Amino acid sequence: MVYALCSSKDVAVDVVTHSVGGLVAKAAIEGVNRYGVGKPPPDGWASNRLFDHQAR
Repeated sequence: MVYALCSSKDVAVDVVTHSVGGLVAKAAIEGVNRYGVGKPPPDGWASNRLFDHQAR
């Protein structure tokens, strides 16, 4: 919905989340940037990348 109403028309949007929602939003945006809209990421991509910051 955000893409159809805003992004496809070059309207910038802000993403505001709470708690783990920021990690989910970051993974979703990064996935679209890497793999495109409507394509599932490779197996294990989200589970490997989403919580990388906790290992540091």
